[in-house]
Amino acid sequence: MLATFDQRVAGDYEEATGSYREGFQFMFGVGEALGGAISAQNPDEFGGEEAAMPEEMPQTGMGGTSSNGWMTTLWASVTALMAGGAALFLRKKKNA
Repeated sequence: MLATFDQRVAGDYEEATGSYREGFQFMFGVGEALGGAISAQNPDEFGGEEAAMPEEMPQTGMGGTSSNGWMTTLWASVTALMAGGAALFLRKKKNA
């Protein structure tokens, strides 16, 4: 990480990109090994080898985009009208 930062400050963007990717690959392996070790030590918390995907996804949040979307459409329409009105007002003010 420090080498990437130093190379970026020096303006050597090609070397910075290379050292960033090398560091990412290294840390990905560390995370994979650490995650495997933690789940192997605590199989009751992580399901061990027999962990299964849920049959149905949980209903999370307050609907959001999963609802019919009329509120989002209304919000977008009002915002577009306000932006258009502001642009028209500023254009007329500029031309006056």
